[in-house]
Amino acid sequence: MDIIQALENIKTVTPKFAGEEIICIRENKEIAIPTLLKYVKAVANGEDSLPKNDAHVYAHFLLAEFRVKEAFPYIIKVLEYDEDTVDYLLSGCITEGYGRIIASVATTDDISRIKEVIENQNLDEFQRMCALEALLTLYVEDTYSREELFAYLGVLLKRFRKDCAFVTMLVSDIADVYADEYFGIIKDMFKNDEIDETYIDYDFFLSITGGGDANSAKENLKAEGRHSYITDTIKSMSWWYYFNQKPDWSIKIGRNEPCPCGSGKKFKKCCIDKV
Repeated sequence: MDIIQALENIKTVTPKFAGEEIICIRENKEIAIPTLLKYVKAVANGEDSLPKNDAHVYAHFLLAEFRVKEAFPYIIKVLEYDEDTVDYLLSGCITEGYGRIIASVATTDDISRIKEVIENQNLDEFQRMCALEALLTLYVEDTYSREELFAYLGVLLKRFRKDCAFVTMLVSDIADVYADEYFGIIKDMFKNDEIDETYIDYDFFLSITGGGDANSAKENLKAEGRHSYITDTIKSMSWWYYFNQKPDWSIKIGRNEPCPCGSGKKFKKCCIDKV
């Protein structure tokens, strides 16, 4: 497979994961990067705001893996679409890596831009928390200092205390990094029903924060990889349900239609014997 074909193939909507294509793109990344940027720019600039293919999703992860800083303004911009459009463009990716993607292409000069998204109450809380995940990733990867992050978490807790949906998720992140200077405030918030306990209840909060310190919490986050740079697109994406769901053979499929297994072959030349 050559690089031109690989870049074209990732535009195809199929539940078959493009593993071979990604390997080819890695081996030819300098040639591929301009095209990957083109895919991401088109979505960010509204040229193709509702794409009919998966190219931009692969491109986001690959540009993150390659640490292409030029991609940052386009990747962060996608988060500022309306909730429905973001859900369509990113789907589960928003909670399964998009914050890490942002961090992977960001520099310390981009932190103020990330904060703009976090503080934008016109956005859905998941979009805002995705941007906060980027800051946590920069912290875990030793690019953003503990002092700066913890101070900012306090600012957010105070400023958005009445924003229950946002602050509930914020409390979870505060627990994860063990910012214990805010645990007393959070305890009062639980007592005052300011936190949605269907998302995180007080007992669970205590189980996360019952002992330990910020240093060990950071080391645990590093070991878990939840807040780390994207280093392997295949490992980051190939486990998604979308790529692992079983074809629905109960649906009537024409002999000359694409096989639902995602092979790219016609049904009659692939899995017709399975029905």
